[in-house]
Amino acid sequence: MSLRRGLPNYLGVLKRHRPDKFLLTHAVDGFSMAMDYRVTNGNRVKLQKLCDELSEIVLQAGGRFYFAKDSTIRPEMAARYLGEDTLRRFSELKARCDPEGLLQTELYRRLFCSQNGSRNS
Repeated sequence: MSLRRGLPNYLGVLKRHRPDKFLLTHAVDGFSMAMDYRVTNGNRVKLQKLCDELSEIVLQAGGRFYFAKDSTIRPEMAARYLGEDTLRRFSELKARCDPEGLLQTELYRRLFCSQNGSRNS
């Protein structure tokens, strides 16, 4: 798929994982695959489209995303992956532990604040 679009990945990593009990985990009893691409001004749009298509394949297969290593996932994809119950529990935990909304990262703002208005921002 990548090569056909002229977007070869220059590094691929396959890892074995065990499940954990963290709320926003990507770990399951299975494998993860990471693919690194060179990003240029000329390929940025094509690359985002490819990543969206690959993310859709992951979602349809019931896969997960490692947020710290995925800069392309969109808020609606994160919501589909996590599900409403997990999002609700996360929002409640965030409100309880950070009622003033002081603890935020770009990742948090990108994936969680833009969904239903602002989640404890």
